[in-house]
Amino acid sequence: PPPPTPDLIKGDGVSAIVSMADLHWITDQIDVTMKPLDMWELCYDTPMGVSSTPGADHTAVRKFHEQCDNRGPTVTLMRLANDMVVAAFAPHSWRSVNGEWSDGRDAAGVIMSVTARLVATSDVNPATAMYSAHSYGPTFGGGHCLTTDAAMTTVKSSWNPAYYWGNLTSSDQLLAGASSPIAHLEVFSLKLSGKMRKGESIIAAAAQNADAGRHHRQETTWSDIASNDTFARLTWAIPRFRPNMDKAAGGMSSPGTVSPRANLWANCFKMSRDGRRLDKLNGLCKQKGPSVILIETETGEKMAWYTPFGVRPAGLSADMTYMWSRDAFAYNLHDHSSAYPYNAPHYAVYDHWSYGPTFGSGHDMMVHKDLSGGTCALGSTYAGYAAQNGRMCGGT
Repeated sequence: PPPPTPDLIKGDGVSAIVSMADLHWITDQIDVTMKPLDMWELCYDTPMGVSSTPGADHTAVRKFHEQCDNRGPTVTLMRLANDMVVAAFAPHSWRSVNGEWSDGRDAAGVIMSVTARLVATSDVNPATAMYSAHSYGPTFGGGHCLTTDAAMTTVKSSWNPAYYWGNLTSSDQLLAGASSPIAHLEVFSLKLSGKMRKGESIIAAAAQNADAGRHHRQETTWSDIASNDTFARLTWAIPRFRPNMDKAAGGMSSPGTVSPRANLWANCFKMSRDGRRLDKLNGLCKQKGPSVILIETETGEKMAWYTPFGVRPAGLSADMTYMWSRDAFAYNLHDHSSAYPYNAPHYAVYDHWSYGPTFGSGHDMMVHKDLSGGTCALGSTYAGYAAQNGRMCGGT
């Protein structure tokens, strides 16, 4: 049965595309725990995005990825030029990669004709629940059952019940044809119970207000390079923090392998505070487990490098040299694109006493031992949208 009325969405300001009754129906098809109004956060809206026309460059889809990547599950709403309304639920984060399927085994993708009240889910083939690529808008199912173009102006469907199955059975039922112009498109990220939320500090905690004698939420920023919101999105990008949507454990509210939380990150080194000393960096950060290195260059590039091994994982007296990983990655803090050690995972991370943080063979990124500079040229080991055309490093 539906939850009692006080738990339902209230108000009129959630979506410009669907009514509140439509939103109730949409959440009933996905997860009734999504009904609270404050869970829905608009990350992309066609008026917000840069205007684009069919056949134009990828400006609009880049805006979508910059605003919606690594925010956890999302709902895409579309009003078509023929006035049909479509909704689609993505159970995992969108990502700027060269092309990657996300598994819907723990939480299915859902495609809905809001107009006809028809639904299909990826339960029949969970391996193809959703497809992420830097040049694609929201895309679902093999073939694809639903995909938006790079200009975010056209939606297409090559419906195949082998990928999405339900009482929604054809492209005609969904779009009234194989494709349709989009009149209005919105994408909402869903703030899940126990997970970090957009705009909240990952490092903030409930602190005692001695003067007022009460607890309050204290917003704190530890990094001079990345905002709190960027920290949250960077965390969603790390494989160990991607949510495991276990329906048996409570649906969308269940934690992932590791649950992102307010006190997740602890800063061990900051050059502006601790100086340009490699021995200080290694001494303060050694053997602390998975770590993120944030770098801002003098020319304004901002990047993050994630190592699942941490800094000096064997201590100060032993070098691990090259370490194998598929989970290490580079992250562009400007456009939220990423690159992974797809080309040579056995060279993913390099550890040596005389090197600053170093990744890849060659190296894709190396900080000099005096911390005054380094080299960055992705491609030898790391591949992905962030590695293209000097996008992240500026080609130096």
